[in-house]
Amino acid sequence: MSDELIENDIQASAPESIVEQEVPTRQEIGEDIRAARKAASLSAAEARKLLGLDDVKKVYRYEAGERIPGLQMTIQMSQVYNSSLKELFPNLWNFHAKQIVVRRQKLTESHRDPGFRNAPRGRRANWELEEQQQEELHDEG
Repeated sequence: MSDELIENDIQASAPESIVEQEVPTRQEIGEDIRAARKAASLSAAEARKLLGLDDVKKVYRYEAGERIPGLQMTIQMSQVYNSSLKELFPNLWNFHAKQIVVRRQKLTESHRDPGFRNAPRGRRANWELEEQQQEELHDEG
């Protein structure tokens, strides 16, 4: 499903229901990692070697959700499994995408506030920069 379709679907729902959604569990994150490895047609032993891990048990711990990869390991997994972060962690990605839609709606509403137009230029510039960065990230994803 494209980001645009997800965002349109999200905007059609009540923001309160989105905010109440739970963060994916460690187990779900692990299942996503395992699915990415399987999609890359790699055995756990092959993944261990490519990821530079000293024991295949670490691969299984990530996949069971017993360990959550840090930033460096996440980047390595993305490269080894030939997956974007969105593909590697679809549940987590979609959860945060929905949260950002709600925050963006709230931010847009606050910018309609006449007080925002009278805000110091720095505040408006920061918002515009953040919006531009979000668009660039969205285009990369």
